[in-house]
Amino acid sequence: MERYKEIERSIIKKYRRDIWSKFIRAINDYKLIEDNDKIMVCISGGKDSFLLAKCIEELKRHGKSNFEVRYVVMNPGYNEINKKKIIENAEILNLPIEMFESDIFNVVKTFELKKSCYMCAKMRRGYLYNKAKELGCNKIALGHHFNDVIETTLLSMFYGAEIKTMMPKLHSDNFPGIELIRPLFLVREESIISWASTNKLEFINCACRFTEASSRNNSDSKRLEMKLLIKNMLKINKDVDYNIFKALDNVNLNCILGTKKDGLYKSFLDEYDKRWFMELFGYKCFNANGKNRYGIDIREGIIYSTDKDVRYGNDGHGYHFCTNMEDTFRFFKSDKSNLCEDIFICEVHAFGEIREREQDRVVEMDDGYYGLYAAQNLEILKILTREEIIEYGLNLSPDRTVRFVSGLKLSDEEIERFREKYKASYIVNDAIDYYQLNDKDVYNRRFLLKR
Repeated sequence: MERYKEIERSIIKKYRRDIWSKFIRAINDYKLIEDNDKIMVCISGGKDSFLLAKCIEELKRHGKSNFEVRYVVMNPGYNEINKKKIIENAEILNLPIEMFESDIFNVVKTFELKKSCYMCAKMRRGYLYNKAKELGCNKIALGHHFNDVIETTLLSMFYGAEIKTMMPKLHSDNFPGIELIRPLFLVREESIISWASTNKLEFINCACRFTEASSRNNSDSKRLEMKLLIKNMLKINKDVDYNIFKALDNVNLNCILGTKKDGLYKSFLDEYDKRWFMELFGYKCFNANGKNRYGIDIREGIIYSTDKDVRYGNDGHGYHFCTNMEDTFRFFKSDKSNLCEDIFICEVHAFGEIREREQDRVVEMDDGYYGLYAAQNLEILKILTREEIIEYGLNLSPDRTVRFVSGLKLSDEEIERFREKYKASYIVNDAIDYYQLNDKDVYNRRFLLKR
């Protein structure tokens, strides 16, 4: 078997779990490659970009997506040794590379050391986007891997005072229609190193003439500093690298002081008194006179709105409702010892600003916890018939049925329907006796029976 075929085979066999599967997962999870894409794979000469090229080559050969690919090497001014090494590796891997020239290294050496890496990266990106545009490609594939992602995250926190990371894909701001993708996003560097070592492949590292001239010792590199930090942390917690990565996919915005999007900063104080902005569906009770407390007729399709902030208190604003019918009875009653009679029960749609009654999403009453909300906009979807209300109650779990029968006045026939449905549930039957039939001694008798 030819050497390049053995190398290709190792990716889908020996490294199927650690490289190939994670490459495919990133492609699928982040929708990186689709039908009719034309992808420019950027090869810098290092292990990551050459592995990326072989993975995409394998995907094109055997994958489901129909796309075109070009393998491009930009020469920013490599010395002859490095340039030769890149060409040799392309031949070993049987990759049809296209190399084009640029003078980035010559330009960068005119800048001071602390600005050189930034300018080099910026100019490289510009040359690559222009090349992709020239080739008619809509996507540029780079070889950044899992470790690059978490190292960038820590660099941003420690030296940039912000929380951000590499993205698996992003649109170009200056080149409309071109996306940058990172298919090795989930592949760990140690797997890439192992793949290269197993196949006895030698790749160039940083081939920048400027850094070679200034220092051959990379100990001052901030990225190396992050790499060593993570390595030491792994000795304490073997999952620390994964946890850093996962944290960026699990941000709890309720516990963040501020966020920034498109350059616009937003403080947690901006919405401190506004619990939710969303929509909910639920239920609301109205008096039998067919009007709300403001004298407005209750009818299907009507929307109640307020232009004031939703809040609570004696002068609070917002229209109250519950997400469960059995809960809305409890809040509707002015006296908790009475049952609701002669009422409208409506299905409602809340939208705009919605706020919970308490931060814990529940308010404590004498006999339990019930959810109550206030909404900026409340639409009456449907006025329920009596039969629809009873059918709702007959399809609840026993503990929630207790709430139902302790809140709504039932007829004798309706009581029998509940007893028949829940004849095996003593808590429902006890609640019917206590609330519907006013048998206040039922719980004492139940206690004596248990004894």
